[in-house]
Amino acid sequence: TFQYFTFSLYEVDVNGERITNTIDTGTLTVNSNVSSNSSVTFPAISYSLDDLNGETTKEFYYILEESATVENGVNREDIGYSYSREKYKYTVTVENTGTSGIFTVTDKIEKLNEEEEVYESYQGMPTFTNNYEAIGSVTINGTKELTGKELTDEKFTFVLTENSVGGQGYETTTTNNTDGSF
Repeated sequence: TFQYFTFSLYEVDVNGERITNTIDTGTLTVNSNVSSNSSVTFPAISYSLDDLNGETTKEFYYILEESATVENGVNREDIGYSYSREKYKYTVTVENTGTSGIFTVTDKIEKLNEEEEVYESYQGMPTFTNNYEAIGSVTINGTKELTGKELTDEKFTFVLTENSVGGQGYETTTTNNTDGSF
């Protein structure tokens, strides 16, 4: 089974308000053959003199976050995957040095501190952390049949023991009912 994680990159103003539609989305496909640490890459963003609006230097702001998308009509959180709420703000400074027709482009990354609702300086590759949690249960029933004598309540005891690799040694016991069920 493939699981998809989608990330959105979009432009915002200096206050963090979205000013463009999503520039691009990246999808990370994860299956049992993929490392638990994988990456997604977006295409390069190009700048021209028109983007600088006649100025020598201009800053552009972008937000990178995981999209809380629905996959095939099923919410990812409903199938055990958490949604990563990390959010990163890129400040990209584009400078026209006037030489060789090449801009100097630098970027600064900040990570959203959700508690204080502010962005703080961040070093390194943005990281999105998801957790997978699965739970399940099973009910095991049976019937005891006795021939030659009347079956009485709690006459037989049955033991259910976990027998799995790395198991926790779970064990439980039960007894039969008068009709033989347990």
